[in-house]
Amino acid sequence: MSFTSVLPAPQLLLKAAPPPPTDRARGVDRLVSLAAASAPADLSAGVEALAALAVSLPPPADSAGAADQLTLAGPSAYGYILRMVKKGDVILDDDQNNVVHAWRAKLEKLEEILDLVQRVRPDAAEVLALRIDELRAIVGRMPLVSEGDWVYSEHFNLHVRALRKLVEIEEWVATEVRRSPPDMVPLLEAMKNRASQLEERKTGDIVAASDWNAVKQALAYAPKLDELAAQLYHRLVVMIGDAPVHSAPSGLTLDIFYSAYGGDPGRDEIMFTDDDLDYAPVVRSLAERGIRVHTVYYPSYTGTLEHDARAHFTYVAQQTGGKMYYGSQDWHRLVAEEIAGLAAHAAVDVVFAVDLTGSMSTHIGDVKAKLKSLVDSVPSGLAVRFGLGSHRDYPRYYSSYGYSANYGFAGDWPWRRHLDLTADRDAVKSAVDRLPPAGGGGDAPECYTRALYECLFFSWQA
Repeated sequence: MSFTSVLPAPQLLLKAAPPPPTDRARGVDRLVSLAAASAPADLSAGVEALAALAVSLPPPADSAGAADQLTLAGPSAYGYILRMVKKGDVILDDDQNNVVHAWRAKLEKLEEILDLVQRVRPDAAEVLALRIDELRAIVGRMPLVSEGDWVYSEHFNLHVRALRKLVEIEEWVATEVRRSPPDMVPLLEAMKNRASQLEERKTGDIVAASDWNAVKQALAYAPKLDELAAQLYHRLVVMIGDAPVHSAPSGLTLDIFYSAYGGDPGRDEIMFTDDDLDYAPVVRSLAERGIRVHTVYYPSYTGTLEHDARAHFTYVAQQTGGKMYYGSQDWHRLVAEEIAGLAAHAAVDVVFAVDLTGSMSTHIGDVKAKLKSLVDSVPSGLAVRFGLGSHRDYPRYYSSYGYSANYGFAGDWPWRRHLDLTADRDAVKSAVDRLPPAGGGGDAPECYTRALYECLFFSWQA
């Protein structure tokens, strides 16, 4: 008979709520002292065996790699501490409860993925919903324990079953919905390898520190559900225009402009602050949100202005993972083909941001026709939404960063949202038809920084 079978009832053993152990010896010594204090005489053999275990354990091996330690030592993606425990440590209430909270957070993210799948692949949504329900049933049985309570083998087994179900769900989504994207394969394999090392424990078995750490490592190696969800929707901005950008101060440090054109007043003018909208940070914000910008450049200038405009459109596309097209190309056909390809397995949101300053007056007819053709060219039945906005420039005289000019004329606007994201394609084409005529704009550079900034606030999918 093993010594575990003669230990006092776990509830009695740990009711004294030991403090978090700082190392293996303190953890085991504290457990031994608690057992000795609460055990009746006829259980002394079990206590003696536990005491012998305390002194015979080898120094704890660092079974987790450096990457594991970085991932698990601090707050996880779910906002909870998933600490690594050493051999001999007491499994604390937080070790159980924080993992339960992490599972609940995963279920919330899976619900977001299910919502996307319902729009992208309604035929697959029913299968996914059933599997998520099965995982929810397992997680629903995971108890939140109080300080000093024992973490039983039954608790551990629920985590093992949940991991197996999560592997099944994520592999199914990655292969059936996303057709095995290469970037997901290593993550899936790492998670499956970790989960395959775990076995359920029988009642009365001790859950070793290595077992508990393996659960947390499998969670850490799991393909991040945020990343998996990001595979299921795409955000695009199609920025159409012909001019340089009011780029200073950040534009001055990009080494792509021959000239500085003053700051973009942005929030100074509209939001009554002294925090100017800077070009590079705004572009970076788009990239961080996963919004790619396809720029469509209609050449209208020569010399330095032409160089700066081309550099501006190239920079925005490169920094956000987009592409630059020329107005003379069949850019609308190319963008429509890309949207259709993405929408075959994902939801796609597309915002059109159109420069309506005077220099675009010779191009605006072509822009409108191609925008409507683009919308019509995307096959119906796909989960695609379109939005529309336009800009001229700030209707005032400004002097900043060594540049002074009438940025725009009376009646100009730095940004107008004509239509939020919608799947109603007739509404989109009608909004394109109703775009105001091109005019105004004042100086040559325009307020693209403000237009890009405002694109962040459409009703993008989560």
